[in-house]
Amino acid sequence: MTIIDRKMADMLSETPKIISEDVVWKSMRGGRYRLKVPVLAIKINEVLELWGNVGVTNYGFSLAFQNITIRRYDNNPKHPLPSGEVLTVPHKHIWDEINESAEAYIPQDIDPNADINDQLLQFIEEENIRLIGEYEHVMFFGGK
Repeated sequence: MTIIDRKMADMLSETPKIISEDVVWKSMRGGRYRLKVPVLAIKINEVLELWGNVGVTNYGFSLAFQNITIRRYDNNPKHPLPSGEVLTVPHKHIWDEINESAEAYIPQDIDPNADINDQLLQFIEEENIRLIGEYEHVMFFGGK
């Protein structure tokens, strides 16, 4: 098992990746949706995963490597940082070996007012992932 530190998480985030299969949300009970799709980092011969979760009132997207979330965007509007500061807007978590995914920042490339589908596509782009397969748009929260 590889030890994932901040340097490795950053490298995995920055390296070009592709999703070659279709990205399809799976409808769950209670109006929830999930997705899980492999992400290929061909140049470094690694497989990551894109995860998505949409609940009744919140949602998020993750890029994971060996079941560790190295990047995660979530719209939960309240997140305390290790520094004591509290983020009160949608934000993106960064993995490191000390704080795990407690560190976060406000991304400039993901529009928090956009449709969830568009936010996922913006997350995919920000994570240097090229979508080769199709993406199935879903109507969440009555249109959001």
